[in-house]
Amino acid sequence: MNPNIQEMLDLVAQIPVGKVASYGMVGARLSRPTTGRIVGRWLYLHGHDTTWWRVVSSTGHISLAKLDAAAAQDQMLRLRAEGVNIDDLRVDRAAFVDPDWDPEAR
Repeated sequence: MNPNIQEMLDLVAQIPVGKVASYGMVGARLSRPTTGRIVGRWLYLHGHDTTWWRVVSSTGHISLAKLDAAAAQDQMLRLRAEGVNIDDLRVDRAAFVDPDWDPEAR
């Protein structure tokens, strides 16, 4: 597996319960930064063993709704179970991790 993908999976697993990060935030924190679009693709293909549901678009939208309605529904249910408010496929801005989120500071 591409080392950047494994690093991304490890990073996503560190997003706190009840919080979300954007695809771009995750991509920017990789040792070899990449775009949010690439992170989204990698998560869709490889993220089944991590907390993939905690990653959303920079506007808070559940992006999966365009690709896979069942997965989008699963993502919303998981986020709501963690206490995240969602309205019309959009996560409340209060659920985003701090912009300076440092997963190593846990």
